[in-house]
Amino acid sequence: MEEIFDALLSDIKPAQAQIEALAESTTHRMSPARYIWERMRQTVHKYERMVDIGKEVVLYLLPLGQSVENVSYWSPDLLLFTCAEEGGESTLLIQHYTQLNFCVRVEEKKDPSLPPHQIGFRSPDGE
Repeated sequence: MEEIFDALLSDIKPAQAQIEALAESTTHRMSPARYIWERMRQTVHKYERMVDIGKEVVLYLLPLGQSVENVSYWSPDLLLFTCAEEGGESTLLIQHYTQLNFCVRVEEKKDPSLPPHQIGFRSPDGE
């Protein structure tokens, strides 16, 4: 697990530089919400590529402890999280980008016959 963490950290700085360059460009001004969404998306997808077979990445919102199905944003400052509940119902959490607390975990797949669950990152403008 430590190797995964080290590999993830080694890629964060170059990815962050790319996002910051995009955010600073005059043709692609990013809202704070989109900036955070991009950073989360890149970090989670990197983590997903590094997990072992039979495991999957789960994103939990803290302090709720609910697993996240999809992440989107509502510019300029809100992120939207669709969370799965044990009873099969879903919750939509709308949160200001400065109030985020989440945990990325690697867990055993609930059903080994299915492909790993992937967290959806949906851009409101279809990008």
